[in-house]
Amino acid sequence: MSSTTYASISTESIIDTFDQSILILDNQLRVAAANLAYCERFFTTRSSTEGQTISSLNEGIWDIPGLQHRLYSVLSEHKSFRGFEIEVDQQEKGNRHMSLSAKVIQSGNAEPEHILLAIQNSPDTTRSESSELIAARQESRRVSAEMEAILGRFDATMKALPNGFIIYDTNANIQFINDTARSILGYDDERIRRAFAERMADLDITGANQEPLQESDNPVTRALRGEIVRGMVVRIHTGNRALWLSMSTAPIRVADEALSGAVMNFSDITELIVLQHSLSKSESRFRSMFELHRAVMLLIDPETGQIKDANEAAKDYYGYSRDQLRSMTIRQVNQLPPGQIQEKMKATTDAERAHHIFPHRLANGTVRWVEVYSSPILIKERPLLFSIIHDVTERKHAEKELQRRTEELSALNQELESFSYSVSHDLRSPLNTISGFATILQEDYKDQLDDEGKEYLRRIDAGVHKMARIIDDMLTLSRVSQHDMIRIDMNLSEKVRGILSELQEGSPGRRVNYSIQEEIHACADPNLINIALENLLRNAWKFTSKKECTSIRFGTIAVDGKTAFFVQDNGAGFPMSHAKRLFIPFQRLHSEKEFTGTGIGLPIVERVVRRHGGNIWGEGEEGKGATFYFTLDD
Repeated sequence: MSSTTYASISTESIIDTFDQSILILDNQLRVAAANLAYCERFFTTRSSTEGQTISSLNEGIWDIPGLQHRLYSVLSEHKSFRGFEIEVDQQEKGNRHMSLSAKVIQSGNAEPEHILLAIQNSPDTTRSESSELIAARQESRRVSAEMEAILGRFDATMKALPNGFIIYDTNANIQFINDTARSILGYDDERIRRAFAERMADLDITGANQEPLQESDNPVTRALRGEIVRGMVVRIHTGNRALWLSMSTAPIRVADEALSGAVMNFSDITELIVLQHSLSKSESRFRSMFELHRAVMLLIDPETGQIKDANEAAKDYYGYSRDQLRSMTIRQVNQLPPGQIQEKMKATTDAERAHHIFPHRLANGTVRWVEVYSSPILIKERPLLFSIIHDVTERKHAEKELQRRTEELSALNQELESFSYSVSHDLRSPLNTISGFATILQEDYKDQLDDEGKEYLRRIDAGVHKMARIIDDMLTLSRVSQHDMIRIDMNLSEKVRGILSELQEGSPGRRVNYSIQEEIHACADPNLINIALENLLRNAWKFTSKKECTSIRFGTIAVDGKTAFFVQDNGAGFPMSHAKRLFIPFQRLHSEKEFTGTGIGLPIVERVVRRHGGNIWGEGEEGKGATFYFTLDD
């Protein structure tokens, strides 16, 4: 703070109230302020005192050896001293013994800038330490200490105050402004003095009701009339921004109760006001949504379970009036045990949101299953649970039915597994017996068999092998349905190339041209996708066997935004009118004489594709080849 400001505060508020002589010195030992007691005792005025150095003051009466050194030490070492005895020549009064005390006073920044120097007359006594002198010195020290403490508390309070702080004299002139006031308002001292004068005419200021502030309500005017104003909420416009302030004022009185000024303190509550307005709007929007929404909604006290409010949809759903619902607790609706209900409410209170399925009883006694989404919410600063409720009774019944069917399917799968075991062991055993005896007849009795008998044996052997293939394919179909899938990224191009290479090695004399699109990848189960590709490629290989030059392609196309894989050949093809029969087990479109097979290969492929969440379909033309497309859900 400036020397002028500091002098004004001290003169009006503090140092003039003491009988002791007081000087406030700056860091150059110049007089920043002198109280009335000093001016009266040393026959001087404030105007002739302030600004002079201590050594030149009062014609040099304070130019005493050791005093300046002590004062500079107070500044540099941040120390104080008291009871420094000196002798001063006061001319008319002669030599007088004085007792000096000094203490640093900090200003608004961190560096010490001023010294408070208290001057106490010592009694005119002999040098012997009489009881009267001792008492006088003790009183002097007590008064100096009290003054130092008061000024210290004042200085510390001004720095620590979180509020803006302004002091006025009796003419409504501003004498002091603290740093917080400057920070809140964003003004310098000159602008604050002009704006916060008695009438505050330079401010666009309104009260909490948004009406212009009347002169009779001016807090400074009221304080200077002796009133105390507490917590007045006002809005002021400072430049291009609006501030909401909570403002209090009070009169300042000296010891004789005479009015010496007024003090104003204020805090910035803009964020609080904005938040309150926002909350008010939010609560209004919430209330409109709550009342008009078609979903069932309840507001519940998490401590007591009391239903605090229910919307119109809740009234219609539960069959109670809204007043009836507000008089009930959630335990009268929820059919869970009370202890479980309380646990659920506590868990919801501790979480951001919660989801539950509860049985709720309606007014007519019917119990319905409801899905409840709850979250904690503050309504007028009261914690409640906001619950949105949907009837899921039909869904629960469907889930129960689904569970029943799942259990049935599990039982059927177990039966299928048992059947597969029977097929694998019980049916293979007689086939092996037939095959064994046929082999014995062919090897041991071939000379005794005519051509017709040998043909019968050949047919028996072919039938046995066909039945064995059917059994193998049925087991494969069963395993595809029960296999635990593990999907990984696969290079299908490499897989197709490997299968075609094996087929080529088995028929080295065939002319084959095949085209494989490079780097086709898919996320699939390796075992299942290998079964599907082998069946598709072996079909293509089989149905092109009567062509002079076989052509097989593997690639991808886009179908409805998804990737479809395809295997294409130039073989026998099929009429599109029979396309629906392609994936039905044992439904063959060609005779056994034309092309051997079991009629299970494509159903196996279809089962693999379905397990991957995809689709499969075929396109063909009789005599011109076929193309099979399939998708996989990634």
